[in-house]
Amino acid sequence: MDSPDTRISDVIRSKPVVDNAVGGQAVMEGVMMRGKKGYAVACRTTSNTIAIQKKELAKLPTGVLKWPVIRGIRAFVDSLVMGMKIMTDSAELAGLTDFEDDEENQSKFDK
Repeated sequence: MDSPDTRISDVIRSKPVVDNAVGGQAVMEGVMMRGKKGYAVACRTTSNTIAIQKKELAKLPTGVLKWPVIRGIRAFVDSLVMGMKIMTDSAELAGLTDFEDDEENQSKFDK
């Protein structure tokens, strides 16, 4: 801002716009960040180290999947499947899947 008469909106409009399409999700003992080309998961393991997994996403096919309603349904299903897969993977890394089915640990509903 060079002068007191310069408005903040003028300064914001003068800067180039960068498209950062990155989102995230909390997972068991960690975080997942997803971009246009891939995603990464950082999770604390049972040995108190941080395990990082990076994977690239497959390109989406074109054609009918570009239609707005179909594209939205596809994005919803992809997010749901990817979210559940990453949650189970992070739970395994965090050591939260080592449950024993003892009679002592079962609730009334499990018996």
